[in-house]
Amino acid sequence: MDSTTSANQNMEALATEKRKNVDALMTKLGGTPTVKVYLCKDDQNVEIPESDYGHFFQGNVYLIDI
Repeated sequence: MDSTTSANQNMEALATEKRKNVDALMTKLGGTPTVKVYLCKDDQNVEIPESDYGHFFQGNVYLIDI
């Protein structure tokens, strides 16, 4: 396994763990917020699919609506 594959897998695991932590916190606070994530590109906010949440790339600008 090369270092890029390993780094991508580590980021995936980190994103999954963060999602679990957010879910646990929101449950404790009494609700689950609606979250939408947008990629800001060419003066437009393009909603990204939930399956891509947590996959952010350097140089891109994102809007997270909670």
